[in-house]
Amino acid sequence: MKYLLLLMLIMGIKDVGGQSVNRLNSVFEKFAEKEENPCDSVVSIYKYGNINYKLIFIQSGTDIHNKNMIVIPHSKICTSDRSIILSDEPGMSKTILQLGYDTCIVREFTKDDGKRVFEDIAVPPDTADIEDWKINIEFQQNRCMDTDYNKVRVEKDKDDYIDFSCLYNIQVCEMDLDHDHSPEIYLISYIWCKSAIRIYRIDMK
Repeated sequence: MKYLLLLMLIMGIKDVGGQSVNRLNSVFEKFAEKEENPCDSVVSIYKYGNINYKLIFIQSGTDIHNKNMIVIPHSKICTSDRSIILSDEPGMSKTILQLGYDTCIVREFTKDDGKRVFEDIAVPPDTADIEDWKINIEFQQNRCMDTDYNKVRVEKDKDDYIDFSCLYNIQVCEMDLDHDHSPEIYLISYIWCKSAIRIYRIDMK
């Protein structure tokens, strides 16, 4: 009888302990679910109407062996001469991102390029001079100290728009690269610390 009581006591402790472990695991699972960042997986894109978009440039991060890479923390932007020009600060190697309608080419900076006027790439996007499109940028959450996640809507009219979710820091340019009198939007999403960058072209072609 003594051994039976002892066995029941041991089994009871094991059961209670198992329940405690299960409860603890449940708490950790809920905490992990709460902390999970949906923006760490993929950019969400939804388009409505006749609007088009294309991802035309990707730089995944810093590559010290690539002399022509775009270094976001030291970059400025210019939209003259049918280009988006990203130039490093003096004393560092300089690069230009030349936009064609379907291609992007990174080339070396020249003396003639030095005559152009540049602006900081990190200026607030709502200061961009956009005439033919409506751009709405909404903060989603922080990614790190110098990079946020953002929702972006690029709208031609109420029947033609595109929604992006989980884009990084945003810069917007409006240019008519093919001279058809219908400017395109170039949406730049970048991570400051990693020098990662994506450029989307949006148009009504």
